[in-house]
Amino acid sequence: MMMHPVILAVIVLDLVSLLFLCRAAAGALGVEAYWAPGASSRKQIRLERSYETAAISAKAVLALLAVSTSILVFGVTNVFPEIVPGAMCGTGVLQAMKGQGGRSFLFRFTAIALLYFWFVLEGLNRTRPDFPMARLNARILLLASPFAVLAFLDTFNGFGSLDIHSPVGCCTVVYDRLAGGTTTQSLMGVSNPLLTLLFSSLTLLMVLFGLAGLMSDPRRLGKFSAASAITAVVWAPVAATALVRVFAAYYYEVLHHYCPWCLFLPEHHFAGFPLFLLLGAVVVESPVAYALHRAARSYPGMEAAGHQKARRALLWMIVFTALFTVMALWPALAWRIRFGIWIG
Repeated sequence: MMMHPVILAVIVLDLVSLLFLCRAAAGALGVEAYWAPGASSRKQIRLERSYETAAISAKAVLALLAVSTSILVFGVTNVFPEIVPGAMCGTGVLQAMKGQGGRSFLFRFTAIALLYFWFVLEGLNRTRPDFPMARLNARILLLASPFAVLAFLDTFNGFGSLDIHSPVGCCTVVYDRLAGGTTTQSLMGVSNPLLTLLFSSLTLLMVLFGLAGLMSDPRRLGKFSAASAITAVVWAPVAATALVRVFAAYYYEVLHHYCPWCLFLPEHHFAGFPLFLLLGAVVVESPVAYALHRAARSYPGMEAAGHQKARRALLWMIVFTALFTVMALWPALAWRIRFGIWIG
């Protein structure tokens, strides 16, 4: 394994977060097995103390995993391409990692999303002194644990598989297809104009559902938050595809270059970092709003706090959606204003 500073930083952060994860998972197991709300026995007091320690450890895991993932993304997109022969961006680096890198990112983002769910629901849980959602949150924490462990393993194996001697194809594969006359005007049977229209429609629909949820009573809040969550799940792949196939061309100033990793490069102003961060935030905040609403209805005495937090999540969803849309569309609008035509 290459002892690069980025690799060492990611491994050290992962090892530390793994220690915190073991402590958090052990506490969650005890809560799931023996938690007795309202009891004053010695065992329950020990469990409550263990629960507090597990919560602190879980927050540390979320913070450390987010930082190590950010460093890993920066390394894959801006550091390792200078080391891997033939790599111009993260595409070539992932090729050199023999598939381990892609799985690592998948597990990392899943673990971060689940830990964020736990973090938000834990905030609601602590509005009551008896922690009525302790068992539910313990289950979410246990669900996130294997994804985090798999992310650590795949990251370590990916670094071990990183080949810095054999050249990779990277983005040259795309240009070779174009030179060979391969048609890339449409992908998955959807034309670019139709894809843009679909993205615009889903974005507007999701924002409307969010606004309706903000202004509705608690009973309708659940329906609108559920509708926005379902729409967000459909919107996310459409938005990512539209970004790579349509809007990225105005960042690259070249057509038919369908590489998302190139958006993370300095020549494109590192636009991929905020764009994909905002996209992921939209996908997470909508289900979070619905989860908060359901939790508020399921646990007596938490309705006011739960609905307030659900509306706040919907508001953040609207803000993140608007920021993503502005960032994705602004280069295209600037191009249109400057040259009077759309690219291509």
